[in-house]
Amino acid sequence: MMKEVGKETLFNLRELLQKRREELKRIARELEKNVSLRSVVREKLKQLACVVAGVDGGCYVFEELSISLLALRAASAIMTIDGGKVVSVEHVPAGYIAPKVLLVEDDEDDAGRALSIQTMRVLEEVALAKRLAENKKPDILFLHGPLLPHFLARAATLDSGNGEKPARSRYRAVLQNLAEIVRRADESGMVVAGVVEDSRGRTLLSTIEDEVSAGGMSDTAALDIIMRKNQYTMPVLYTNPAVNNTLSYLYPELRRALDRVFVFYLKNAEADVPIRIEFYKPEAFTIEETAEKIARSVVAQTLTSTYSVPAVLVEADRRARITKKEAELLLLRELGSEALKLVKRRKRRFV
Repeated sequence: MMKEVGKETLFNLRELLQKRREELKRIARELEKNVSLRSVVREKLKQLACVVAGVDGGCYVFEELSISLLALRAASAIMTIDGGKVVSVEHVPAGYIAPKVLLVEDDEDDAGRALSIQTMRVLEEVALAKRLAENKKPDILFLHGPLLPHFLARAATLDSGNGEKPARSRYRAVLQNLAEIVRRADESGMVVAGVVEDSRGRTLLSTIEDEVSAGGMSDTAALDIIMRKNQYTMPVLYTNPAVNNTLSYLYPELRRALDRVFVFYLKNAEADVPIRIEFYKPEAFTIEETAEKIARSVVAQTLTSTYSVPAVLVEADRRARITKKEAELLLLRELGSEALKLVKRRKRRFV
């Protein structure tokens, strides 16, 4: 039975939230002194002409089976922008993409299982991104999520007395694909960017920790107070020593690439918080040119005032998403009636 929240508790909660808001405003004012903001100029936006691609992945975990199975699909969209507006859309691959059904390994505990699922999904996404970079050569290639996935450092440490674990093998494959993507970026001038919504990152707040204690605040929460629509922060170098050191040790060819990964924030939707954008700067452009190019293309793809994710990733997400009904039909097709028995057995209750 749910317990009713008393008036005193509600009052205390409101008081706590008010104090939190005041503290956030104070932190935002301090951050404003240290952050340079730029705006996407409307006239320049009208001159924008480019091709953008977006990649996303969808997965469905069959929780009710006695074994761990995963339905997985990666999808992409390619959009042509002309005059600052999206004028055409292409899907790659075209038509319906049948999800793969895979066995989840390394699942001796919840953490290992979650890591396996993460590496399987991201590998599928970056493999498709690499094919787009090779065959479609967009001006900007967007990934939905961090450019350097946060699980990489942990995956790198996995080891087994009987040989390399599957999650670590997939981790190495993710890095190989990323290395090939940035190589293509340098050859063609393609920009590669990861878009993170609802980011908990503290890249900018960490620069003012000597002046103010930011507690558990995030960059996006503070920036939302000081940024106006279509403003973006000047990019700063991506810093994560744990990941950088690990990747540099395992893949020396990525060491130079890591020194050219930058971060900035963009507020492109009035009623949404800023998005975090992590990008690789190709040799053809300066840091500022790359950030402006990304910011303009994202503003051109903004669909509503309430959602900041660019349209090319919204479309890729729509195509990649796997519903429960689709997953169950897929399981039935792949495993036949035995799959239904497994599901029913897990659902059955004693009476």
